[in-house]
Amino acid sequence: MTQQPIIPAVPTDVLKSELTPDRLLRTTNKGGNVIYVVDAMSCPNVMREIGRLREITFRAAGGGTGKECDIDEYDLMDPPCRQLIVWDNESEQILGGYRFLLGSDIRRRDDGTLRIATAHMFSFSDKFCRDYLPYTIELGRSFVRPEYQSSRAGAKALFALDNLWDGLGAITVLNPDIRFLFGKMTMYRNYNRKCRDMLLHFLHRYFPDPDGLVRPFEPIDNDVDTPEMDAIFNGGSYSEDYRILNTEIHNHGIAIPPLVNAYMGLSPSRRRRGVGHHAHPRRHLRGQEKPPHPNLPPRPLTRPAPKPTHLIIRQSYTPKARKFRAFVVSIIQLSFSALSSSAYQCLTPGPANPGRCARAGRRAGSCSGRQRRPIP
Repeated sequence: MTQQPIIPAVPTDVLKSELTPDRLLRTTNKGGNVIYVVDAMSCPNVMREIGRLREITFRAAGGGTGKECDIDEYDLMDPPCRQLIVWDNESEQILGGYRFLLGSDIRRRDDGTLRIATAHMFSFSDKFCRDYLPYTIELGRSFVRPEYQSSRAGAKALFALDNLWDGLGAITVLNPDIRFLFGKMTMYRNYNRKCRDMLLHFLHRYFPDPDGLVRPFEPIDNDVDTPEMDAIFNGGSYSEDYRILNTEIHNHGIAIPPLVNAYMGLSPSRRRRGVGHHAHPRRHLRGQEKPPHPNLPPRPLTRPAPKPTHLIIRQSYTPKARKFRAFVVSIIQLSFSALSSSAYQCLTPGPANPGRCARAGRRAGSCSGRQRRPIP
């Protein structure tokens, strides 16, 4: 695929003109940065800079769209995905970001399929759409700009990912009906195949999937040597086998991908959701082009009455999870690319955080028993 030249950086003064106080989410707990929430409709220039940084970051990791700017129909649809960004006031630049879509903003296409970024790769059960998706934030396109992925960049780099978790936590506080976060992450073809197989085996063993809520359309061939893996992972417990996994992957001169490593520590009841090919590039639009079929009337999902809390199992987080701002995640889907690329999904139940959100000014707690706003 021929790669187009990436667009030039958007001028700082243009970005600052759109980063107004009403779009400020909060200041960060660490690093001295600030977090904003924007979208392509209200902040088109910030959206272009986000698309530029995404393309730079994903190309550096072996992926990318090949377009001049990584902006797609989900960024531009109505209602659009929103963008959570970490802004450094000192250098006056975006350090990283997450794209998110609230359950109340999820619509169906005219053919009945969900209008979310993962719908082309996975089939969602009726139970998932009914009992989970209306209470979910879909996450995706997370990035930290390459120069801030090294600790050599100092404290700003050290806390860039932590700052994104700060922002996700604040969003869950401001939207108390949200119980789950759901997203995707890509592992590109240049990741060691043996290490990928060890990760998949480990996740299959400790995070099995009994419910079949989400399934890939094109599962990858499972050629993992199970007896060999069983011989490697002989610790007899999660903690011991995790230590073995970490050691074995380090022996290959690489590390467990940071987000995978963080997600595995969130909850002991996270569940694996299958592995599937992602053979075709994502559909992308440039700049401010409109998404296809702008006149199709979207059909909203139906949000049911609140469910009893015992239907959603909540568990305490481990100490390791707390340092990753673990209160922000209940459901996460991971996708792994292999050869073309492949995807790996998981679900993570977890409790609401009892801490405070600086901007929300109120305690966060379980959303059980609340009357939820109907989806428009």
